[in-house]
Amino acid sequence: MRGISCFFVILSITIVITGCAYHGSTVETGKPINEGYVSRIEKGKSTGADILAWFGAPTRTSRLGKEELFVYKFCKTSGSHVVVTGIGSSDSKEKCDELSVVLDAEGIVKSYGFVKAPKD
Repeated sequence: MRGISCFFVILSITIVITGCAYHGSTVETGKPINEGYVSRIEKGKSTGADILAWFGAPTRTSRLGKEELFVYKFCKTSGSHVVVTGIGSSDSKEKCDELSVVLDAEGIVKSYGFVKAPKD
């Protein structure tokens, strides 16, 4: 009987020491979008070269017929993960800023839109 009790005590201690983990982290993807430069964009005047100088290489580009779309996206994903001996739980939240710029066939800004992630 004493051997069984000792076994359960050792097993319980092992589970407590090695079977529980918590991990919280924040991961950023993309490059932060400078709102000062967003305010400088002028439809019909700013050029694709201006956009590239201000924001760098886009996250994604697409052709829309003769027009070109530049998309800039910056995301922060924060989360926590709890693991207790084979049982896991996680919770994550993603917040993204996104700038989309449409250039006409001559490389001039035709339209743009900026969406800022809400604050906590």
